Amino acid sequence: MKQKEGENMLDRFERFSSRIFKLSKIWHQIAGEEMAHFGLNASHVSYIVALYKYPEGLTSAMLSKISDKDKSDVSRSLNAMMKSNLVEKHSVHQKGYAGIFLLTDEGKKVAYEIIKKVNFAVKMANENLSEEKRVVFYEVLEIFIDNMTKIVERGLSIEEKEREGK
Repeated sequence: MKQKEGENMLDRFERFSSRIFKLSKIWHQIAGEEMAHFGLNASHVSYIVALYKYPEGLTSAMLSKISDKDKSDVSRSLNAMMKSNLVEKHSVHQKGYAGIFLLTDEGKKVAYEIIKKVNFAVKMANENLSEEKRVVFYEVLEIFIDNMTKIVERGLSIEEKEREGK
């Protein structure tokens, strides 16, 4: 959908918000349906892919940083995947955040199947999208993320912003 001429800030907000939420909803729907085949849920995709990419293993803190998810979600997900014999922990302590998490042999098989599905989904999502547009899309997405992160960090005081604009 092309931007309408004369679109105001409220229109941009509605358009941006609805597209981001819709994209997120679609992603979670696809990931949830596909992960269910393995007895997992959508949030496990990021962790399985990260552990597959780093065969030497990752700490929960590293997984949290890579996936941009909080440590409690990482911990719950790792525990669920350990119970399913997909992930194992190498550590002197079996509780807490200390230790390195690795895919088990079964986890590697599941990860391989998930990676094939991810590759197919990315290929389908990029259909009719030129390389140039894809590059610009990710550049713009990063700019939005950086700008919105600044808002979260600094707060959003309308009076302050109006003074800066004068």
